[in-house]
Amino acid sequence: MIVQEPGGLNYTNDLPKSELVNRPARKKEMWGRTMAQIFSAVSPEIHSEFAIKYELEFLKDFGLTYYGCCEPMHQKIGILKQIPNLRKISMCPWADHAEGAEAIGMNYAYSLKPNPAILAEDTWYPKRARAELRDALEKTKNCPVEIVMKDVSTVRKEPQRLWEWARIAVEEADRVA
Repeated sequence: MIVQEPGGLNYTNDLPKSELVNRPARKKEMWGRTMAQIFSAVSPEIHSEFAIKYELEFLKDFGLTYYGCCEPMHQKIGILKQIPNLRKISMCPWADHAEGAEAIGMNYAYSLKPNPAILAEDTWYPKRARAELRDALEKTKNCPVEIVMKDVSTVRKEPQRLWEWARIAVEEADRVA
């Protein structure tokens, strides 16, 4: 099953197969997703008490769950472990990748979100883009990682920046594989 959502493509064979004949998909056949950007600056305990506690009611019926968006989750992996069907955790550009990777290990997919600002600057710096990706991938090499470039606002009328960035990302991913 493949589901397109803001966190990337959710390829998996781990959800029940749905025939979708004369009925809507059931939650257990789909990905659930939630986030709590407004809790970015609070402790894990407060985040758990005022967000996770309520999100669990919503998420428990989904087959798999993706958590996070633009909030740094590296210090909150422990509270996310409460989600029984958690599969992927979003790790934004402001996350400490080494700390997040250590906490995630092989238990969940590390959804790496590089900073899209690299594509929006007046001048395109592919060497810096490569260095940033290399650093993040080195720190996360002991995790299952996906790379999701999102929230691109401009490429300064140079779409080739996207193509070159994608090529660099593949090369760097292959290098650490």
